[in-house]
Amino acid sequence: MSSRLRDKIIARIRERGPLPFDEFMEAALYDSDDGFFAGVSPARQEGHFVTSPHLSPVFTGLLAVQARDAWHTMDRPDPFVVVDLGAGEGALARGIATAAESDEVFARALHVVAVERGETAAKYLASSGLTVSTSLVDLEPFTGIVFANELFDNVPFRLFSDDREIMVTEKGDRLIWQPREWRSLRPVSNKAAEIIDQIGRTVAQGYAIIFDYGFAGAEEPESVRGYRAHHLVEEVLESPGSSDITGPVDFDALAARARENGLQAWGPTSQRDALMALGYRATLDHMRADQQQREQAGTWRTAIEVYGERGQAAMLVDLAGLGGLKVLALGTAGLPAPRALS
Repeated sequence: MSSRLRDKIIARIRERGPLPFDEFMEAALYDSDDGFFAGVSPARQEGHFVTSPHLSPVFTGLLAVQARDAWHTMDRPDPFVVVDLGAGEGALARGIATAAESDEVFARALHVVAVERGETAAKYLASSGLTVSTSLVDLEPFTGIVFANELFDNVPFRLFSDDREIMVTEKGDRLIWQPREWRSLRPVSNKAAEIIDQIGRTVAQGYAIIFDYGFAGAEEPESVRGYRAHHLVEEVLESPGSSDITGPVDFDALAARARENGLQAWGPTSQRDALMALGYRATLDHMRADQQQREQAGTWRTAIEVYGERGQAAMLVDLAGLGGLKVLALGTAGLPAPRALS
């Protein structure tokens, strides 16, 4: 528990009054000294939750298929930029670069950039040999594709119930909600809108594909959640800085903002359907055949390893888990829908 960060937030409330939730979330996650993402290696951060790039290389392999398909759609530009937005420790960026090596011409054109705002994470990425930027707006306008995997659920947002904003206040040495009870919550993220604006300004030609938890249409948003060491944290106000904080992403709002920036929007669909469109079944068939060949050759240890890898890959399309993530695609004017959303 970061009592120092809690005390800083309480002091701010006593000076200025109750805080909108986005200000609390910004401090809890990104405070330069005590935030959840401050001063901790990205590998340790990833230990609190499971994401698709860490679960199975099948995920990044299929994203490489999408990137290569987009490259062909745009007449094979060189350079072709792939941005891992909110890169963490860079598993997605490295996975795509590795998978792209199977096509020498594409690999030569490919320029992978990891964008990560966290100072510690950015240093880690740079030390691992990746091209790194701390902000999308620092890049020159480019032709290519942006992947944002589970980024937007970590982008600070305000909370509303009906027409009333839910605030964070203090009582004694505790942080509490104001009001204490509400009927339903609706997240509103100005910072998420700003990221869409940045995509609109920075992607001269190309796509952005967003994978995340969230809601669209008539769906009701889920509640704010915290995660620590793979366990759910119900009360996110109790120990700021000690857990990841996530919230449901409003996909309709992202799509609307994209259209305001002159971008097209497709979806959302499910991660399961997006990966199926990129050739998931063929990839799993190849893995199954590889396992059978190893069994027939008597190399049981490696056959068992492939069997385990198939099980991990299956989790990518499980609708009760990662396969249920929503996928939204954005594209510049004149481009067809990307393969994942076609």
